[in-house]
Amino acid sequence: MEIKDSGAAETAPTTGSTFPWDYQIDYKAGKTPQNYASDATPQKAGAKFYYYDKEISEKVDFTLPATLIVCDILSGLSGTIEENGRYSNFYSNKVRDSRSEAMRLYMSGIDRPLLTGVYSAIKKDLPNGAHFQMYLLCLDVSSKKPFLLTLGATLSDQLKRAIASRTNTKAEKVNLFGLCDITTKWWFIQMKGGFQKVTKEGAPYEGKGDLYFVPDMIAGVFHADSNPEVSAMCEEIRNTSSEYVQSTQDRIWKAEATTEATRLHGQTEAVTAPPMNWPDAPKAVEPAPLGDDLPF
Repeated sequence: MEIKDSGAAETAPTTGSTFPWDYQIDYKAGKTPQNYASDATPQKAGAKFYYYDKEISEKVDFTLPATLIVCDILSGLSGTIEENGRYSNFYSNKVRDSRSEAMRLYMSGIDRPLLTGVYSAIKKDLPNGAHFQMYLLCLDVSSKKPFLLTLGATLSDQLKRAIASRTNTKAEKVNLFGLCDITTKWWFIQMKGGFQKVTKEGAPYEGKGDLYFVPDMIAGVFHADSNPEVSAMCEEIRNTSSEYVQSTQDRIWKAEATTEATRLHGQTEAVTAPPMNWPDAPKAVEPAPLGDDLPF
């Protein structure tokens, strides 16, 4: 299945349900100290995409080349903390709009959520090691499977540069939250297997400081009517993502209402009214302001 760029001028986007993805892909940038940078290669540094396969309980490399079509933009909370040689992970449900949809922060080994609320209300109380995280829900063209791509700072900056190149826009003006605003066309990312050496800030590496690797990326757009079959796959993934987000919000609201009722009145049955100071209903998704990828 071949996806081709439309070639038309484009404007950069600016500032109970099961998971709608098969695997979550993470990226390791192969951080290398300056003393070893001159001889570093992506293979030696371990720069790669990978995912955890629960069926075999192992990390599996996600090999390049690959073409990923962006079907939805999600965000959540993530992170890792080390204590006495033991590592614990933070995780949460994923949302489309962190300004109006609630996140529940969990820590591995603890059944109850640590925090619940919209990001602006809970960010000051996030424990050490937990942070805001952006994700791209993508269709892998080769396998025709949906993957959730964790978009760390290094990868995010590289994607912005690829989109900026495609649209003749400054990279700092690109707002990744707007990639799915127009439903008649789809952004995609092509990675052919090459890597670039960069600094932590994403600038070309010139021999000073720690070295990082980022994958070569080409960003493009195809119109839905140019490939109806693939577009239908993307639409199905996006719809499943909508169902996932809504169902998790429903469960959170119900759990919070029950908790509040129990606290105030000793009730144990669920109530329908949300606790005070919560928004009455999720708001429509809105892109972040120009040049700002964090919606707060």
